[in-house]
Amino acid sequence: MVIHTGPNPSDPAAFDGEIFNGDRKIGTIQRILARDSAGNLVAYHTGINLNDTQLRGKGFAKALTAELERFYVQSGVDRIELRTHDTGGFAWARRGFTWNADPRALQESLDSIKASASTLSNRVGDEARAVLNDLVQKLDPKNARLPEPIDIANLATSDEPHLGRRLLQGVGLRHDHGVNYVRYLPTSDTQNAQPRQGFRGWVQRTFGRGGDPPPGQNCAHLVADEVSAMYGRDIRIPAARSPMGVPAWALFEAVGSRAEFASYADVAETLLGLGDASSAASLKLFGDFSLIVDAL
Repeated sequence: MVIHTGPNPSDPAAFDGEIFNGDRKIGTIQRILARDSAGNLVAYHTGINLNDTQLRGKGFAKALTAELERFYVQSGVDRIELRTHDTGGFAWARRGFTWNADPRALQESLDSIKASASTLSNRVGDEARAVLNDLVQKLDPKNARLPEPIDIANLATSDEPHLGRRLLQGVGLRHDHGVNYVRYLPTSDTQNAQPRQGFRGWVQRTFGRGGDPPPGQNCAHLVADEVSAMYGRDIRIPAARSPMGVPAWALFEAVGSRAEFASYADVAETLLGLGDASSAASLKLFGDFSLIVDAL
């Protein structure tokens, strides 16, 4: 890992790293940490490249981002910002990222999706084309009901069940197009969490959104309550509720447990070997691999 910094403590720090699978280099990663005009620490995801084509689309970036998010929260990072390339428009929307509200960034995002919709309209049927045309009319930064990226990612019709995926991935077909995303990170205080400033506050004021999400989207708190009752422990998750739910790592830390990647065979062996009065959970992440939450 190479770190580039300026002479002043307030200068951005740029990180250039290499990704290895064992002893074999399989890619590179670039990140920048800097403070915005309000003094908030921002993590800019400027690039990740996997040379091993067999690892692409297998969930590596998702797993890596989850681990980095844990580090960011512990380090006081306010948010993650990025501009998509290739097929990232769909993937990042599914991971809880939303519009970067900067006027220029938002306009570029909407224009890029409109261009993708124009291209895709010529390749789909009448029903899907009508949905795309309706969406394009809503992609106005002044629209009080501007669709969220996750809403666009979930677009589907009877003849095009993956319409949203095709639309957002189509943005990456042109190198000069991209979607500017932001993800505000959870606060460290669940019980006394206050309304956020910045984009979340702006969304709530402008779009009438941003209230408490449905309980089903925060199952981590339900699991913590169950474990508390089972073991007589007061388990509190150090992350505020969010519209996309609670990150899994927050639950792991709250119960003093850990997570590791494993095959299904490893999952079965671990669960059988935990012994009496132990608990574990197996979460499928991607492909043929799962995540084991170790004994509590």
